[in-house]
Amino acid sequence: MGGTARMMDGKWWKATFCALAWCLSDMPLHARVDMVKDAAPDGNPGEWVTSDDYPPVALHLGIAGAVGFRLSVTKEGTVGHCRVTASSGFDILDEAACDLLKNRAHFVPATDKRGRAIEGSFSSRFVWRLPEGQEALEPLEEHLLKWRLGISNMGAITACLAMDVRDQPIHGAENDLCDAAGEGAPAGMFLDMRGYGSDKVVMVELEDYFVLDRAKHEELFSERPGYETRALIIWRLSIGTEGNVTDCEIIGQRGSAMLLDAYGGYCRNMASIRFDRGGGSGIAPLPMTVWRVFRTGPIKARITDRGMTQEQGTVN
Repeated sequence: MGGTARMMDGKWWKATFCALAWCLSDMPLHARVDMVKDAAPDGNPGEWVTSDDYPPVALHLGIAGAVGFRLSVTKEGTVGHCRVTASSGFDILDEAACDLLKNRAHFVPATDKRGRAIEGSFSSRFVWRLPEGQEALEPLEEHLLKWRLGISNMGAITACLAMDVRDQPIHGAENDLCDAAGEGAPAGMFLDMRGYGSDKVVMVELEDYFVLDRAKHEELFSERPGYETRALIIWRLSIGTEGNVTDCEIIGQRGSAMLLDAYGGYCRNMASIRFDRGGGSGIAPLPMTVWRVFRTGPIKARITDRGMTQEQGTVN
């Protein structure tokens, strides 16, 4: 099990899926006294979670780690509860593991001395692991992704629309990208994005640039008419002759520090990425990754289940 896959071709940060290694452990030492046989997997546990289940934002940031868990198993062989016994260090991976196990894991129930089905448990661990030496070279090309989010006065995302550089909706992967926009965010981040106020829903645009032209720096760092910049972070990367990231630093930050909390490990995660420089041996360009958040004002249009119309309010 494992390997690599791409959510969308041509976007380096969505490449490189993981291998998911399962390590089964012994039954709990605190098994019930009247239990003759504890719950056992009904089928192959390796099929409960696959490499396609890796949380998109965790792939984006290169997050990996081992998750230890304990499942309570009902008399019917389903999972009643999942408890993380050894954290990966990342809530997004721990929670994804438990969510998947609760939905997919099934067991032959535990039995008592009379052979009757009783409640039991199952403990194990698995590793969200990025493949070593299997990374495809990522194209060294510019990209822009944009999320248009409706954020309630409680800080919840009520609508989401993922768009490309031409402000066109990204079809097919839109749901994954919208989920990625919200997963793993620090508590209060989206409330900080929209700003406080009485408006029930405020539209916010979250943009992710990867640019090669240093002349665009001033353009990206400047204010945009009609928008209020709530947060802005700019990273600068140096690419070596082998396509590896030789240097990464933050060169600009404005507004809320919540974005730093969400993407503070960006440079560390970029160390595992190799770019395709097209065979050139000269000085590599200095690409810049820019995350910025704009606030556009209260939404005054109909909001659908996963998106919104193009009509919007103005900045307060």
